Amino acid sequence: MHQEGTILRIDGKTCIVHSDQKEYRAYIKKRIKGAVENQLKPVCVGDKVLLEVRKEDEVLIHEVLPRKTWLARKAVDHFEKEQVIVANVEQLFVVASFSEPPFNSGIIDRFLLAASKGNLIPGVIINKSDLKEKEEEKEEEEIHTKIEIYKKLGYEVLLTSIYSRESIENLRKKLQGKSTVLVGHSGVGKSSLLVSLDSSLEVFVQSVNAKTFRGRHTTTTVTLWPLPFGGFLVDTPGIREFALWQMDAREVSLYFPEMKSLLPFCKYKSCTHTHEPDCAVKLALEKQEIALFRYQSYCRILESLQGGQENF
Repeated sequence: MHQEGTILRIDGKTCIVHSDQKEYRAYIKKRIKGAVENQLKPVCVGDKVLLEVRKEDEVLIHEVLPRKTWLARKAVDHFEKEQVIVANVEQLFVVASFSEPPFNSGIIDRFLLAASKGNLIPGVIINKSDLKEKEEEKEEEEIHTKIEIYKKLGYEVLLTSIYSRESIENLRKKLQGKSTVLVGHSGVGKSSLLVSLDSSLEVFVQSVNAKTFRGRHTTTTVTLWPLPFGGFLVDTPGIREFALWQMDAREVSLYFPEMKSLLPFCKYKSCTHTHEPDCAVKLALEKQEIALFRYQSYCRILESLQGGQENF
């Protein structure tokens, strides 16, 4: 007889599955019913699965149930395969920082797009707000301008600091009773936020390299944590490379809200919004109705899909 469970963590050829208020270490077979072909692994964290418990120490995954949401990318070093990072969570927050490492809107936009494609509700967390005074006045003003643009586009934006209980409580309210995945570059403070929310979580926090401003990987594996105040949180290793999976260049603009409403007004249905005449998107850009940094992100994503580098 099979019982349903949720994958909490994957360790090589085995995984930890929560089922019926117990945790099992289950073996991951190469071929599993319901698994999608051409994926790096047949299962991922968050997957709902059917278990076959033969003995206490002999548990097999019999079937993977259909995913409702997912976050996926091209597998590193295996670009012909899809790597699903997490499945069946409700919302995604891209974590960036005011400083250390520097604010990067390019990676934010890429994750927002991937979240929308995977049916996740996307949002943004700007962490280390206590360090914003370290930024030059002009740079700080630019970051705040971008924050306001994200808000106007309908994205939830939270400013957090582990030294501000008010900001942590606000984050707690957004996570309570929901399942959430945190993503972002190394060193932006994802794991520190996790510890601030629940000090009992087993995460070892490391600092950012002072010379390179790159973070050290505090989290080394994707893990689904139950939150004591209700809900689940998935912490992911810092991601420095995020190549979009099965994204057609023609659909990129559909995931930019400020462009989507303008698409019917372009002269050509196949308009890429880069060089074509009578392009409604480029006209809106000239009128400053579309933010330049967002359009630049769009162009970089388009270029990467057409064979260029994965630049943020």
